[in-house]
Amino acid sequence: MKLCIVEIGATNLASNGILTAQCKGVSDEDDYSDCPIFGQLGITARAYQSDDNGRAEAIIDENTGTIIASRDTRVAAVVGNIVPGDTCLHSTGPVQSARIFCKEEKKLIALLVKDKNDKDMGIIIDGQNQKIMLMISGVVMCEWSVDRIISSFTKDGFSNSIEQTASAGGDSVKIQGGQVSIGAGPVYLQGAVGPAGPVNQVSPSVSLSTT
Repeated sequence: MKLCIVEIGATNLASNGILTAQCKGVSDEDDYSDCPIFGQLGITARAYQSDDNGRAEAIIDENTGTIIASRDTRVAAVVGNIVPGDTCLHSTGPVQSARIFCKEEKKLIALLVKDKNDKDMGIIIDGQNQKIMLMISGVVMCEWSVDRIISSFTKDGFSNSIEQTASAGGDSVKIQGGQVSIGAGPVYLQGAVGPAGPVNQVSPSVSLSTT
C-alpha cells in the first residue's frame, strides 16, 4: 500500500450507490478520478469543494485509488470549541452550519444550527447543571431544570419572561415584564385588570390573599 495526501474535488454518487470523488495530487500526473470513499459505518459525508478559506483533503491508496481517510482545513471554529475528550459531528461546508457537540467534562450535548442571520439556534442538554435550554437567534429562550422553568423573548427592545419555580413553600410563577408574582403566599397584581381604562386600574400595591 502506497499512501499520499490529495485534494478532494467534486464528489459523485456512482450507479452502484458508492460515493466517489475526483482528487488532485501535487502535480497534474497525480490526479485520480472516481475514487471510492471509505469511512465510519453510519456516517456519510460529501466534501465541500475548495475555496479561498481552505479545502478538503484525503489520504488515498495510490495502488487502488481508494480514499481511506479525510479532513477539512476550514474547521478552526469547531476545533476551537472542543477540548480533549470532546467530540463534534458537523456539516462539511466551509462554515459548518450544523453541529452536534458532545462535551465530556461539562457533561453537555449541544445541537446547533445557524439561522439566516448567522446566529445559533438549537437545543442544549446540560447534565452538569441539570437543565435543558432552547436557543433561538443566539439567545436562550427557554430553560428547564429540576425546580424551574423559564421562558423569555425580546420584542421592540423589551425583554419579557415567565418563570415557574418549585420551592419548599409551594409553586411560584413570576412574569417579569408585567411584574406579576403568584406563589404560596399573597397574590400581587400590578397594572390593568381587564380592558385598559381608568375604572379598571388596580393600584400596584394591591395584594390578594390566597388563604
